[in-house]
Amino acid sequence: MRTAIFAVIKANAYGHGAVPVARALLDENDAALSEKVRMLCVASVDEGLQLRVAGIAAPILLLSAILPDEARAAVAARLTPTVFTRELAAALDAAGAALGVTAQAHFKIDTGMGRLGVWHCDAPALYKSLQEFRHLRLRGIYTHFAGADEPDDNMTLGQLAAFNSALRECGIANSSRTNGGMMVHACNSAALLRHPEAHFDGVRPGLALYGVLPVAAPDVSLRPVMTLQARITHLKTVQAGATISYGATWRRLARRASPPFP
Repeated sequence: MRTAIFAVIKANAYGHGAVPVARALLDENDAALSEKVRMLCVASVDEGLQLRVAGIAAPILLLSAILPDEARAAVAARLTPTVFTRELAAALDAAGAALGVTAQAHFKIDTGMGRLGVWHCDAPALYKSLQEFRHLRLRGIYTHFAGADEPDDNMTLGQLAAFNSALRECGIANSSRTNGGMMVHACNSAALLRHPEAHFDGVRPGLALYGVLPVAAPDVSLRPVMTLQARITHLKTVQAGATISYGATWRRLARRASPPFP
């Protein structure tokens, strides 16, 4: 099975424009790319709604936490929140029941990032308890690597071992082919370049998607997808000692005299 791309276009696609980037990634005229992009990843409900208003119908994963009172808006817009507490799962289940649909979510396991997710030792119990909800279906399970771009990458290996252990405890294999469609994913840009053993069902490129290499990769050649150009509107010559900008941020120094010949 080919590894899918879960394209990270949060923060307005890192300044590139979320809507145009999403359209480019899902362009039916580029079948080779659009077939690989299985999901778009954004940070918040607002970012997801922006894509929906623009007519983007692809699955959208919310990578950051949402509040329980945002659950209904997320479910109504067919967004896929990240779940890591029973409180949020209950809110999504209630929203699904109220709207007459099954809410979908991905379950996040914290293996060392220390940010979002349930700690890997506690993940199996919570994961199994969430199966009780009738209007919530977990469609994916993932983690996030904290140091895959560091020269010493041993932390990633430890996180991967913890993640694989948690998967086994949850009763999940590391491929959706044997999980009833449950998608397993872990790699950010750096990890996807350095750890093919962690590609699972999908990878989540962020920086690499826009042509930035987060780690040295001799066999990989990327091109920036955006250039910045501007026209000069004014040039000014200022006297030595003159200040420039708010708070006199810059000051022109006196030009040093050329040293005399010996």
